[in-house]
Amino acid sequence: MSRAALIAMLGCLGAAAVSGDDVRAAAAQAPAGEDGQWSMPSKDYAATRYSALAAITPQNAGSLHPVWTFSTGVLGGHEGQPLVVGDTMYVVTPWPNVLYAFDLTREGYPLRWKYRPDVSANAIGVSCCDAVNRGAFFADGKIVYNLLDGHTVAVDASSGRELWNTQIADLGNGETVTMAPLVVRDRVIVGASGGEFGIYGWIKGLDLKSGRTVWTARNIGPDKDMLARAGTSSRRTTAVLTWVRAAGPMTAGRPAALRCGDRSPTIRSSISSITAPATPRPITRSSGSETTSGLPAYWRANHRTELSCGRISSRRTTTGTTTPPAR
Repeated sequence: MSRAALIAMLGCLGAAAVSGDDVRAAAAQAPAGEDGQWSMPSKDYAATRYSALAAITPQNAGSLHPVWTFSTGVLGGHEGQPLVVGDTMYVVTPWPNVLYAFDLTREGYPLRWKYRPDVSANAIGVSCCDAVNRGAFFADGKIVYNLLDGHTVAVDASSGRELWNTQIADLGNGETVTMAPLVVRDRVIVGASGGEFGIYGWIKGLDLKSGRTVWTARNIGPDKDMLARAGTSSRRTTAVLTWVRAAGPMTAGRPAALRCGDRSPTIRSSISSITAPATPRPITRSSGSETTSGLPAYWRANHRTELSCGRISSRRTTTGTTTPPAR
């Protein structure tokens, strides 16, 4: 039998013709190839969410039924998909961000270990849209994920032992962290939520081995803050000038998601960080002082980042076709 039944566990489902014993046997015997595992959010760096395994087909999909359930005891939204690496399934909960590891080779898929970090409850009041967590990433024998209160942790995938814990965000500034990290070679790419509080958005690159913050790139601002590469434009302030008029000072921007465009990272991998604008501050116009309640389309922007041997370069491109208001 193929490893499809194991990957089907991501939805806690099994085909009617597949028994629990078959699933455990597949976990123990099948080779752990690319399609035999689910080691990162969205399956691969191209975010295909696709597996070539073929045990589940249009013909038998209607007979899928639950074969196992587990209650985390957390009532918040569970937005992080489980990971399957070898014969273990890893699940991360919303706050308090508990990490569970289940043995897929044994009857009842018992718990191998549980890692419960110390996560501040103050983060619940700062997070805008439920205290969710969007998942973990497996790399170099580690499960890496973010905590709501602004920390990134790495946990030994075999034992559940914490390897490092790095503070990346500040609750006092309105920053929380709900996104899934993205690991590219030896860098863990992370960013903060908090656009609704007007945070000064950023993405950071952490060292996978130690958790040390290697670099920080702002989502808006001058080239030096965005780590924009010199020589890519004749303008001295490329990052700033891509913003339309007063839009830059009014929007802080924060990474809502990170996406890669290739199935596997090469020396030069492209990452898109979709930024969301903050609540605008009052603008002084020739007709008087005016406070806007929303941002038109031309204020939305896309922050594109390239990684090359641990260094990044950035550029800004505005999107949308709305014409800015006359000054």
